[in-house]
Amino acid sequence: MDNTSPVVPSVSNAPSPVGAPKARSLPLVERYSTHYVRYNGPIGQMGANQTTHTAEVLFPEGPGLAVVKAFPLKDKGWINEALAWTLGTELEVGVPPTAMLLAAGPDDLINAQEPELLLARNQWGSLGPIVLWCASRLDIKQPQLVWPVGWERAVMSKPFGRRLAAFDAWLGNCDRIAQNAPYWMSRGRIAAIDHERLAFNQDWCRGVPIHMDKLGGILTHLMSAIRDAIAKKKIKTGEAKALIADLVQFSDTHAAALAAVLESSEKLVTDNFGTAAAANLHTFLSERASRDFINERLEQLR
Repeated sequence: MDNTSPVVPSVSNAPSPVGAPKARSLPLVERYSTHYVRYNGPIGQMGANQTTHTAEVLFPEGPGLAVVKAFPLKDKGWINEALAWTLGTELEVGVPPTAMLLAAGPDDLINAQEPELLLARNQWGSLGPIVLWCASRLDIKQPQLVWPVGWERAVMSKPFGRRLAAFDAWLGNCDRIAQNAPYWMSRGRIAAIDHERLAFNQDWCRGVPIHMDKLGGILTHLMSAIRDAIAKKKIKTGEAKALIADLVQFSDTHAAALAAVLESSEKLVTDNFGTAAAANLHTFLSERASRDFINERLEQLR
């Protein structure tokens, strides 16, 4: 298999490769049978996807402990994870340093004994290949979670909190809960994990996504928390203006980041879901990266 190849849906026992993308590539796609080294155990965190666990996998840089999350091949979630990780890396958002996709055909998991892999096989094995999203574990010792400490404190961590807030607002990430935003209070840093619910969790495979934050006034969790903190004077006026200015600055880099991965991401989505799905997803991201949309979104904070 060509290691830079995306997955395609027309397979028998395992996904087949296609030509390598010319632009910045997304995480590599490897075979489960050669890169899933050893099961480690359950994720051990309330609210985690039932098929999420930890395992040692063979990353391109060598073996390492990863958080592994299973998806059916036809689920948008694994592509959302791959796209967000690549964009986050490009924008220096605090995402896991290494990521990879593993393609498991119907025969690959036939002897699996791990509870999470058994569940994935029983749920989706009859539908075709399963994709495992593997992201290296963050080097954190007992991190705090964003919501208990208050997001208004996290966004003051320049530039990490503000960069993440702008990133989530762009992607329409509706799942930035406490478990998905570990925070180092001592370092003033914040990390971003779990991006399967982009575009407000709408199915871009079945139509043009609706801009929910335009139609219903719905903001991402982080932008809502920032707005509330400003309204309640938890953030002083001068600092609020500086915060909004930083959000504008970080948001202005999104269009360039999208352009850097556009070719490879369009190919990945097209190969798996068709040209209409790729157009829907990238129309959503392109429009939200425009200065007009950025200004409209940030106007709700003033």
